[in-house]
Amino acid sequence: MISSLKVLSAEKIDTGEYTFEVKNEVGSDLTKLNLTVLDKTIPPTFTRKLKDYQPIVGKAGEMDCKVSGSAPFTITWYHDGEEIKTGPNYEITFSDNTCTLKVPTLKLSDSGVYKCKAVNKAGTNETSASFIVKGQ
Repeated sequence: MISSLKVLSAEKIDTGEYTFEVKNEVGSDLTKLNLTVLDKTIPPTFTRKLKDYQPIVGKAGEMDCKVSGSAPFTITWYHDGEEIKTGPNYEITFSDNTCTLKVPTLKLSDSGVYKCKAVNKAGTNETSASFIVKGQ
């Protein structure tokens, strides 16, 4: 004989120790198990995507997007397929689920396609846009 217990729509409150007992005319036996209900992990989704941008050379430029889903996220920026890191040419921030890329002084070589990629335990998503620096 096989018995089972199904917890439909399990929630955190269902976490705990469960005891299973069987009895018949010969005797009884029991076993215990611990059940842990984890939070549902939601993959990243961009609720505000990057937009094409045409800033002026020599000025500061900024792009941003907003991500939702289950934290924590790993956010990575790319310029024409090459990963960007914070340094003298770029400032990357992530606050209140907003991913921001700032370029303090734009050069014509900053033109290209920029991509923001968000990763969490449940998946990956990305948004991209053209960034065309115009001469003065």
